Amino acid sequence: MKKKITLLLLFVITSISVWSQTISFTEVPASTPIGTILTVSYEYTIASEGQVSCGISLFDDWTYISYVNGASLNPAPAGTNVTGTFNILIPGGTTLTSNLTGKQNYKVILELKNASGTWLAGDYSVQNYNFTASTVALPSISVTSIPASIQAGTNLVVNYKYTAASAGKVSAVITKNGGVNAYDYISTVAFDQLDPAAAGTDVTGSFTLAIPANTTPTASLTGNENYRVILELKDAGDNWLAGNYDNLNYNITVGTAPFITVTSIPASTPAGTDLIINYKYTATSTGIISAVVTKNGGVNAYDYISTVAFNQIDPAAVGTNVTGSITLAISGDTTPTASLTGNENYRVTLELKDASNNFVAGDYSNLNYTISPSLSTNDFNTDKFSVYPNPVDNVLKIANSGNLSKASFRILNVSGQTIQKTSSLNKEGIDVSGLNTGIYMLSVDSDKGSKRIKFIKK
Repeated sequence: MKKKITLLLLFVITSISVWSQTISFTEVPASTPIGTILTVSYEYTIASEGQVSCGISLFDDWTYISYVNGASLNPAPAGTNVTGTFNILIPGGTTLTSNLTGKQNYKVILELKNASGTWLAGDYSVQNYNFTASTVALPSISVTSIPASIQAGTNLVVNYKYTAASAGKVSAVITKNGGVNAYDYISTVAFDQLDPAAAGTDVTGSFTLAIPANTTPTASLTGNENYRVILELKDAGDNWLAGNYDNLNYNITVGTAPFITVTSIPASTPAGTDLIINYKYTATSTGIISAVVTKNGGVNAYDYISTVAFNQIDPAAVGTNVTGSITLAISGDTTPTASLTGNENYRVTLELKDASNNFVAGDYSNLNYTISPSLSTNDFNTDKFSVYPNPVDNVLKIANSGNLSKASFRILNVSGQTIQKTSSLNKEGIDVSGLNTGIYMLSVDSDKGSKRIKFIKK
């Protein structure tokens, strides 16, 4: 008998525990303007950790039509008379309650479930909820201008305008879609985001999206594949507010392949002087230009032996048919080409790389370059002159310059680029007032030889 009473008590306690799991609204405003936040307060009791959700939907009487928005708490801690609130954004495109027809109505539904998602309790008392006209400008975003098409390997600039009541995020993305359905996502071509995006009305801006050079042109896509340019506005919590989906079949055309080529190079360069290489390149992104003179030979004529000279320009600007020059200092003790043995040779190589130093393009047209013997230093004793003051403010002077009457002078930056030159030296010296503060080289060049002297501009 005692055992039966104990089992009965356990059954009653368990039943009460289940029956006592409840949830209800404690406060809901009578109406909410569209485009603003609906705040609902609730209270629940649950024996173990579970889930709480609040959803707003449009119904025809009790037949579901569409979902408006909602929020959830998962996990919801166990407890008695646990209170909380949900803040739910009412999207700008929501139909006013006053414009609904027939038995259409908005219901705000609160439900309590266990950790496995099994329904425990609900509050369905908020029916025929009233959504009124917005008292503030509704969130919106639109494309104000976009090119009709864009070339692969270039930048797509998208201008936009948005309205947001609070700071949030604006994003632009180009996706490749297609498959079973034309809208099925395949991959992301380019993405950019403005975070935070300031609150305001008709805020304007632009995104620059870099289209990779290897992007398949629209004309070469297969089946229902397509490119889509999408703009979206979200709040600070990454909740969707508005979007622009007008460009769902965007045209990406064939791009120009990156390249680099030598436009001029001396037929030969004396040891102890500078080799100046002029070039032209096209790059779809900022990168690096490098020039190197190597000594090769051995088992094969192309086998690397040593580096004679190296220089690079970093960063090299993005652009089409960009021109420039790069300077390589050939050491005076370099063996002349005529004195090389076997299949030894000098190679001048020019390469274009991306910002991560990955190869993009190269010019290998100078694979048997001639380095001639060092020029005579008679009448050009480079040890007899120097520069002063060093560091210098405005005018750089050369001491003991009597043997420099036939010399020319170039100022080089740390990358070896010539940024200033003169064919003669006047008694005042060389005007360097236009240089930025930094380290430079003065290259003194003559038919008798060459010398570089480092100086510092204050």
